[in-house]
Amino acid sequence: MSGDFLLVLDRRDLLVRPEGKSLRIERPNQPVQRVPLASLGLLVVYGAPVVSCDVWRLLAQRSIPAVLLPLRGAGPVVWMGNGLSNTIQVRCLQHQQGAQSSSAVTIARDILHLKISLQLRLVQGLGAALEADLLQASLSEKQT
Repeated sequence: MSGDFLLVLDRRDLLVRPEGKSLRIERPNQPVQRVPLASLGLLVVYGAPVVSCDVWRLLAQRSIPAVLLPLRGAGPVVWMGNGLSNTIQVRCLQHQQGAQSSSAVTIARDILHLKISLQLRLVQGLGAALEADLLQASLSEKQT
């Protein structure tokens, strides 16, 4: 997140769009408000104000999350961030490879091998720690 400022958009008649390095918030018969993106840490949208697609793009580029809350609690809460845009190509390739039976078996074999080898390493580490504890206890007994 960029800053610590929490911006809540909760009026249906709002129009939000980017303007330079800030968000321009327009409301009928009200002066225009501007919020610098550098100070924005989280955007909360309640209900259905009009928010330009360019705003979502700018927020994602700056790693500023957004929460979309449904009007009157009807519907799910949506959390938006920029994480998916960085990994979508990798995820698509993983699903394509997993759909092929020969690749799926190879992937499963590799995952199981990795899981078992990591568990074995953990057990070996615990064994070494246990041996050290037993040795320390044995030395303590001999000193008393």
